[in-house]
Amino acid sequence: MNYKEKEIANFPGYTIDTDGNVWSRKNNKWGLRKEYKRLKLWFSHGYPHVSLYKDGKSYKKKVHHLVLETFIRLRNENEETRHLDGNRKNNSLSNLAWGTAFENGQDRIRHDTRHYGIESPIAKLNEIQVRIIKKYPEKNCMNIYRFLSKIFCVSWSTIRAIRTGYNWRHI
Repeated sequence: MNYKEKEIANFPGYTIDTDGNVWSRKNNKWGLRKEYKRLKLWFSHGYPHVSLYKDGKSYKKKVHHLVLETFIRLRNENEETRHLDGNRKNNSLSNLAWGTAFENGQDRIRHDTRHYGIESPIAKLNEIQVRIIKKYPEKNCMNIYRFLSKIFCVSWSTIRAIRTGYNWRHI
């Protein structure tokens, strides 16, 4: 793929290239500079972001969205960005595609970047606690779900999901 650079729609004075670098001619006080300056990236949840300014207001943008929206098309409803090599930091156009949540999930399985159990950033239980919940001798019923949920400080639906095998299947 050839290197290209385009102006970012709705943000005059900003351009982005096919490698995911964002450039600015903006100057806070006197309008536009003669030369472009590469913007510094900041990261949130492992994804590179930039701050773009328009009419005195700051807009936080994910770099991978800017690349696809500038060079491919705007995102349709229910679409996600797919990183084809599994690397969130690689925002080159050749590594990005719009896709469904299902396709993105399949990519995470293929790249082994899917988080299970305690590796998940939203996990509230560890493997020992899950083993205790699964081996608790009583049959599945609402009273047991509520009892265990109070012990482990999670919702009764979390306990049910563990005991029925919906969550934490790998334990």
